Amino acid sequence: MGYDQSRQGHRSPKLHTSTNSPGGMHANSPKDYFYSRKSSLALTEASTPTDVAHQISSKLAEVTNEVSSPIMSENHVSDAPTPSKRQRVNTEAPHDGRKVTSFDAASSATRNEIYTEGFAPHTDPVLANDRLTRHYLNAFMEHVNTSTFEIFPPERFMGWALNHSPKSLCDRLVLYAMMAFGTIHSTDRDRASHRMVYKEIVYRELDQVESRYCLQTVHILHFLAFAEFADGNPKAFSLFARCVGAMAVMQLNIEQSSQQEETPYGFSPTVYAECRRRTYYAISCTDTFSCISKGDPKMLQNSDIFLRLPCARQLYEEDRIPELPVFDQDYVIPKSVTQQDYFVMGDMVWLLQIATICSEIQLNVWRHQQCIKVGRRYVLDRSTRQKLKEKLDWWSDAYEDAMRAKESRSDKESDKHLNNRYDSDRSRKFAGLDVLYHYAHMELNRRVHHGDLSEREIMSHARSANVHAVELLKLAQQIQQRDGYNVRDHTIVTRGVLTGYAIHTAIDIVTAAGKTVDILEPASKIMSLMYSSSQLLEQLTNWWISARQQHAFVKERIQLVWQKAQVALSEQRPYFYCSHPMVQVVDTDFDLIYGTNRKQYLRAAYSITTTLSDFEVYNINTAMKKV
Repeated sequence: MGYDQSRQGHRSPKLHTSTNSPGGMHANSPKDYFYSRKSSLALTEASTPTDVAHQISSKLAEVTNEVSSPIMSENHVSDAPTPSKRQRVNTEAPHDGRKVTSFDAASSATRNEIYTEGFAPHTDPVLANDRLTRHYLNAFMEHVNTSTFEIFPPERFMGWALNHSPKSLCDRLVLYAMMAFGTIHSTDRDRASHRMVYKEIVYRELDQVESRYCLQTVHILHFLAFAEFADGNPKAFSLFARCVGAMAVMQLNIEQSSQQEETPYGFSPTVYAECRRRTYYAISCTDTFSCISKGDPKMLQNSDIFLRLPCARQLYEEDRIPELPVFDQDYVIPKSVTQQDYFVMGDMVWLLQIATICSEIQLNVWRHQQCIKVGRRYVLDRSTRQKLKEKLDWWSDAYEDAMRAKESRSDKESDKHLNNRYDSDRSRKFAGLDVLYHYAHMELNRRVHHGDLSEREIMSHARSANVHAVELLKLAQQIQQRDGYNVRDHTIVTRGVLTGYAIHTAIDIVTAAGKTVDILEPASKIMSLMYSSSQLLEQLTNWWISARQQHAFVKERIQLVWQKAQVALSEQRPYFYCSHPMVQVVDTDFDLIYGTNRKQYLRAAYSITTTLSDFEVYNINTAMKKV
């Protein structure tokens, strides 16, 4: 990846962004400038004014058409049926563009064609169709299990899944739920039809297995909830709540003896114990993503976790699981960890820690809002915010220490098994976690009850939010330029659902107010950053309906700011501000970026010492949507 991995002062990674990047351009005047869709379409210095104007006109028309196209709402995909009924599938096109008609009506031919493959609740999918089963399970393993949650040891699990040994109903439904989730990350032209069939199979038997309260039940509900979320079905949230309930009954939040009479997936008792831990941690991270998307607090609390931290993937695979420290409710990773612990901790630890900090920020805001609604005093003092900031800084330092510790042993033959994955995927893992790091800083500085702050504190929060928003957009630009539209290069960044929220938030912040010249100058850095980030967000629309809506909002905002900045320039107004956020997640009293006086925020964010008059600032009246 095109940036230095080492952090200077650990507050932010050292980033190198070229001003002549594919997102940047040169033109003869502000009106000649507009961001390009791809680097091959970028305007060059050799372009004539007529050519440039023609390209701009085409781009504006293209963006307008994209933004005005219908956005799929949560109700676009019909609710999944109750388990006792056959699923009726929405006749409208799913988010990947394929038309899927009702299984109970005109699509019987499609359904029969798939069922002739032999897929059914009481049939091992490997025996039904080995090729499709391998394809979708591999998609799940590569793009979900390996890049994000790492619930299963891939080789060990796939060895069990693909053999022809007898499998229980719970085992089979786990595979079908994984395949349904795997279709989301597949390029197979029939993936939408297959997804509907696999989900129908799981729903048909869900009532029967849900009452059994085994680890497979938790996995079935978790994977099925994600598959529904990807399709924009609000049923996903109720499925996930049932998943958390099943997990609570099984007490996955506490360590249990590894000596089990019978373990699933052909696992040894020690591998099963590690799988239990990882299952809980994966669902805890999902809980964080869910609360961010809805603006609600987490269901799972840190104080209830009594588990050891997950180990390195290779040790998990080889059943050489070490005894790692127990989860720390304040810092996730206890401050007492040693370098030896860093060698054997898994990547999932770092995702878990940054996700936990994000959830704490969300929880504090939610509690404060509820107290105000009922007239109860809530004191979120400055020390609380400072502690959250310290946690983020400590995470940054600890992560870099761990990477350095691994690097220091990478040349030792005996330790290569611990470093192979790290070396091959370092920049991608690091980039993904940095997206969440900057997102957490943006939320920490933005979601503040600003009525309690002094002007100096507002200035500090505004500057910090802007700094991290720009850093995140730089990171997104580097990822987009590195990967482009290579949909087969999947990482936690290019496939993670939270990445869409992070990019959306960053662009919402940097367009809240600014200098007109920064938008209109030739080769505008901020326009280049926003457009490259928009391209990365566009990639996510293939996997998550939420990203489709975010992408439409971002496109609309970029176009509007560009157009209105030209008007502001013609009226000789050096500054602009937007009146509302793209999406309202919290009350404006808790939105420092858009809830404060717009001129006050503009002065704070850009360190303007003089008083601004109405004649100097152009008000871009933006529409506000609620989530």
